Amino acid sequence: MKTRFAAALILLAGICSLAQAQSPSTKKIYAQKLVDELFAKRNDLVSMGIHVTPPGQPDNVIIASNVPSKIGKKSSDDDMGVMRTGTPLIKLKGEDVYDIVLPIYVSSGKTIGIIGMNLRCKKGEGEASALKRARQIVAGLKRRIPSEAKLFEEVR
Repeated sequence: MKTRFAAALILLAGICSLAQAQSPSTKKIYAQKLVDELFAKRNDLVSMGIHVTPPGQPDNVIIASNVPSKIGKKSSDDDMGVMRTGTPLIKLKGEDVYDIVLPIYVSSGKTIGIIGMNLRCKKGEGEASALKRARQIVAGLKRRIPSEAKLFEEVR
């Protein structure tokens, strides 16, 4: 009985915080929805940022992230190199966490920016395996991005 009551309280708290996060005064774009959905499904993601040049802006910036303070941060020269060349950046960031930067595409295959992510790996999992999982994430996003403009559309 106590367990059900505690579970009900936790559920209610979650619903209240979700309602606050989606209040009408908080505008969310499609790119952020994609990030939020990935974090809801995957426990191997530590952090993620989608970098694209917003309409009418000169610079590629983080437009969506699970770390709100990163949104709006300009992409580094190394990040832009990944976008230009298509060559991924990967480095071991901490114990069993790889920092991976890959190009991101619209469904037609056009490169529109980059995605940076920190992936938690199983003990002993190597760089190649982490990169393969990161590419699977990018492929899944590619199927869901019909155009660059779609990333900036407001969603609920």
